[in-house]
Order: sequence, then C-alpha cells, then structure tokens
Amino acid sequence: MTISLELWLHIHKTLGDAESRDLYTVALWHELSVPRGICYSRPIDDALAALRRTLEEAGKGGEVERR
Repeated sequence: MTISLELWLHIHKTLGDAESRDLYTVALWHELSVPRGICYSRPIDDALAALRRTLEEAGKGGEVERR
C-alpha cells in the first residue's frame, strides 16, 4: 500500500551584507494544518539539513517536528 503525503513549503530569505551571510527561515505545512517552523534564520546549509530531516521524519509517518 502506498501512502501519499502532501506538504507546502515556505522559505523566507534575509539578505546578508559584506560581513554576514544570507539567512533562511523555512516553514512547512502538512495537509493545511498549522504551519510548522522548522528552521529560523539559519545559513542555507543548516536550513537545508533541517528541511531534509523533517521530510524524512514526515515520510516515516511521524509528526512534522520543529527545529
């Protein structure tokens, strides 16, 4: 049996300057539920890692969790 999961993704980018990097806030919605913030103002590598962990957990049928 195949289980399907539909997610909505929102990414907010805060531009850095000469002394700081761009930062990203990532939020994920599952089936029109309350948004789950998974990463707040983090560099791109951290934001993508948090997103990957959350998607892997969601694919296992678990709750989408905040990071």
